[in-house]
Amino acid sequence: MVQFNVVFLFLRFAMKKILLFSFALVLLLSVVGFAQTPSPANLTATVVTTGHHPAVKLAWEYDSMNVPVRFGIYKKFGLLEDTSSRFYRIWTTHNKQYIDYYVRPGMTYSYYVTAIVQHTESEPSNSVEAEVVQPVVPHGVISGVLFEDSTNAVLVRGVVHFVPASNIVTMPKVIETDSNGFFKARLNAGTYYMFTAARGYVPEYYDNAATLRDATVITVQNNDSLVFLVGLAKIVPPTFYTLSGSVKDSAGSPQRAEVRAFLVNRPNGIMPHAHKLRTFTDSLGNFTLTLKENDTVVIYVFPHNRTLLPEYWDNKRTFAEADRIAITGNIAGINVTLDSKPVFANGISGTVTDSEGTTPLGAFIYAYRKANTHPMMTKYFAVTDTLTGSYSFTNMEPGNYILLCWSPGYKSTYFRYDGMPTLDWRFADSIVVPENAVIENIDFRLWALPHRNGKTSVQGNVLASTGSGLDAVLVYALDGNNAVAGSAVTDLDGSYEIEGLTTGSYSLVSSAMNYQDGKIGDVEVTDEYEILQFDAELSPDQVLSVRDEVAAPSEYRLNQNYPNPFNPGTVLSFVMGNSSFITLKVYNILGNEVATLVNGEMSAGEHTLYFDGSNLNSGVYYLKLEADNALVAVRKMLLVK
Repeated sequence: MVQFNVVFLFLRFAMKKILLFSFALVLLLSVVGFAQTPSPANLTATVVTTGHHPAVKLAWEYDSMNVPVRFGIYKKFGLLEDTSSRFYRIWTTHNKQYIDYYVRPGMTYSYYVTAIVQHTESEPSNSVEAEVVQPVVPHGVISGVLFEDSTNAVLVRGVVHFVPASNIVTMPKVIETDSNGFFKARLNAGTYYMFTAARGYVPEYYDNAATLRDATVITVQNNDSLVFLVGLAKIVPPTFYTLSGSVKDSAGSPQRAEVRAFLVNRPNGIMPHAHKLRTFTDSLGNFTLTLKENDTVVIYVFPHNRTLLPEYWDNKRTFAEADRIAITGNIAGINVTLDSKPVFANGISGTVTDSEGTTPLGAFIYAYRKANTHPMMTKYFAVTDTLTGSYSFTNMEPGNYILLCWSPGYKSTYFRYDGMPTLDWRFADSIVVPENAVIENIDFRLWALPHRNGKTSVQGNVLASTGSGLDAVLVYALDGNNAVAGSAVTDLDGSYEIEGLTTGSYSLVSSAMNYQDGKIGDVEVTDEYEILQFDAELSPDQVLSVRDEVAAPSEYRLNQNYPNPFNPGTVLSFVMGNSSFITLKVYNILGNEVATLVNGEMSAGEHTLYFDGSNLNSGVYYLKLEADNALVAVRKMLLVK
């Protein structure tokens, strides 16, 4: 036991020696490290002006010898010899300069800088003082008189806005005219837009501009004294007339309908959609619209009874063919007789959700029929149920269709069976609508747009080469990164409006089936509250009018049916590299043939058809395609009832 205690005491004494030695070594290294960290040199302090406000700019020299270094910025109020205040650290930086914005005119400040290498801080640099004085801000004066154009009478309590046109650090200035219509503003030197307004008068930007985009910039230099005499036109109340008529079916029965008047003699104004008016027929089928004198309108009737065809007056199917009505007085007798639609027990249905497939969306669905000769039947339109996201088309002319989905705040897309979004109608998949079946599960998942808080809108018209408006055209804006920032679909008269754009540079693309894309570049949004006007003209697509007219592919391909599983019908499609004699047959799981769908010569290209399995039992079936007696492919299908 005694021997053990002696050993323990010896070890304890040795550990204390080691700890004391280690502490001394660390202290020595710290002192050496501090001594080896050089101080910054040649510190200077200069009073500068930033946006008409004073600041102190510090700059120094330091040889870091490729060692990572930070600099501590120390500051105190008052002169260096003033002992009543002390230095305190205000910032650290890796740069060899620093601007102190937190200073006031009439005050003196003192500074020094240290170098920090790892945890070792150097001795202070030389100390400097800076006396801050109020900067001399260059400025000029704009004055003038606001008056009425026609009488030269002065306008009292008119408003004059001066909006900075450059990156001047100053707020817009608003001046009210006095009892003599006089205004005067002292402005910092720079460039401005001047906006004038008065109650009962047409507002304008200088010089006689309706929008900021067309305004003339005013340059204010130091000691300028600029005078402007601004005349405003009095708002003259327009003269209005009535246009009236009735809506009936071919049997003479009154019909409830929406009646729209499209103004075709003037472009979109400041107010969005100011070029469209609408009303509804009463129980006797009568309607009345109030329109402005000298306007020219096209009348469109959309019946509530979906078994009737909509039409333009007078008995026209398209906007381009519609009669133009000049409003020079009260007009009566605009009577419309609606034709009945052909009846087909078919349609398309599906849902629209967000990209996760969990949130139903309010959306608009457009169905475009390929290779259609009936103008009014070319396009169909549906709206989703906002609670479920579901939509449906009924009583459609049989044929091949492509579908477009548009929802505010989300990226538009044409339908593809693989779910991949596309803005190009050429890459949309065809949906085959037969005479007596509804194609179900044509679902869309939409991705949210990245820009949803902007205040600028772009509006305009999409026109055919004939000058008539094109309806149901997808128009979308691409930002500088080629990402979709917003989109719209044109109305019946070809008008559109894309809302929610932020400042930046954009390009506009207009896309319509059977037309070449229209592209407008260098669309600059410079103000958060702009309304920009851009029109596009589309030319017919001579090469790719419909998918069936694409140049012949060099391969044979049998696509997977959709939907799969299916009940009772499904869509089949295949591609032929050359004109060939083909067979397309369906077999059950035992290898027995249950249906022959194609047995004959077919041309090169893509072909689609609808397979009705209502007379078959649930189970696995095989779809087999052969070309010139050679096997192309086999696809497995599952019928679930």
